[in-house]
Amino acid sequence: MRIQNTAGGAANGQTTIRSSVGNALDVSTSAAGEAALKVTGGLSLTGPVGTATIAAGMASTVVSNVYAKSGSIILLTVNNAVDAVPLRIVSQGDGTFTVGLASALVGTLTGDVSFNYLIVNQ
Repeated sequence: MRIQNTAGGAANGQTTIRSSVGNALDVSTSAAGEAALKVTGGLSLTGPVGTATIAAGMASTVVSNVYAKSGSIILLTVNNAVDAVPLRIVSQGDGTFTVGLASALVGTLTGDVSFNYLIVNQ
């Protein structure tokens, strides 16, 4: 593993961690109930996040993301829709998952439903 501070000082600048192993950074705490990692400010993720759309008139959409596993926790937030739209994970497997509308809404939407997703693997 290589850790590099690119701004010339430990008090400021970007710190980059590069590794060829599965867990480049492993943070833990021995205090029961305490946070192992606290992030203050914004958090930006690349990989296990994205945006997808269920097209008007459709009941579901298949999302492809290599981070998706059959046991992943997938969080959804609706970006835009004409009405409040409940979404659900219909199925999931390695590399894909399907997001669908609640059955009562199938065929009733007149516009697309865009949503964000976050994939969490244990």
